[in-house]
Amino acid sequence: MTLKAFWEQVEQRLAACFAEELRAIVRNMAQQTPPTERLPFLAKLNPPAEATATIQQALRQEELLADNELPRSKLRGILNGKERSKLRGI
Repeated sequence: MTLKAFWEQVEQRLAACFAEELRAIVRNMAQQTPPTERLPFLAKLNPPAEATATIQQALRQEELLADNELPRSKLRGILNGKERSKLRGI
C-alpha cells in the first residue's frame, strides 16, 4: 500500500470517528502495548510539530514519483528499441 493510500485511509477512518471513539481506539492500542514499549507509545501521543509537515512532504514526493512514471506501453516501446531517439534526449 502506498503512503498516499495509507494516509487517505487513516484520514477517512479518523473523520468517521467521534472523539470518544478515538479515545477508545487509543485505549485499545495502549492495552495491547507490551511493558517495554509503553514509553515509546506515550511519546507517539505527542508528535513533534514538524510531523505533519514531514508527512505532507512524503506525500508530495510520492505523488511526484507517481506522476513521473512512464506508462507501461511507452516503457515497453523504449525497452524494445522503438523509441531509441527519445531515449537519447533523456
